[in-house]
Amino acid sequence: LGQQHQARHPVEIGRVVLDLLIEGPEIRRFQGPRSRDLLQTLTSEDLSNQAFPYRAAREVDLGFALDPLSAVMALVVTGVGFLIHIYSLGYMAHDAGFRRFFAYLNLFIFAMMTLVLGENLLVLFVGWEGVGLCSYLLIGFWYEDPAKADAGKKAFVVNRVGDLGFVLAMLGYAAAFGTLGFGGEDRLAVVRQLPDTEAALRTTI
Repeated sequence: LGQQHQARHPVEIGRVVLDLLIEGPEIRRFQGPRSRDLLQTLTSEDLSNQAFPYRAAREVDLGFALDPLSAVMALVVTGVGFLIHIYSLGYMAHDAGFRRFFAYLNLFIFAMMTLVLGENLLVLFVGWEGVGLCSYLLIGFWYEDPAKADAGKKAFVVNRVGDLGFVLAMLGYAAAFGTLGFGGEDRLAVVRQLPDTEAALRTTI
């Protein structure tokens, strides 16, 4: 069993290291004066003919955006995730659920990356739900212990409360601005609808 676990080590760590190697050069691209012009978005227009052939009546793009903030957050997620993987290799080395634990952990990293790279609130919500699921699975990993199983259930319930607030916020955002996006053209559309704070202050004074 130990030899099988050791054989899996390069695969589990390699996934996170690959993310770090990809994101490092991307971070450097946002250090220049034109960083605001380097927003990269993969929208449903690129995917509609392949993975998403059907669209709702009111179109919502499914995309990922890489800007300075999301690039830094992606680096934090993969960097911290890499350290957690290294620590877990020793901590879980002799646990019978080794493979299951790392499956949950890698799914957690994937969900976090979806959350921080989401181009709109809908994609961000998908990542949020994934993080909530993985939190439940990891907290209640040793489900044979009633205390740990109960802790997982509590985390699940608390996440559902957060879901309610998230959904209400999305509905309010969509009602106010007519979009769920917050990057690229959607960002400009939202900013145009915001009140002119400086002008309002001058009028009040």
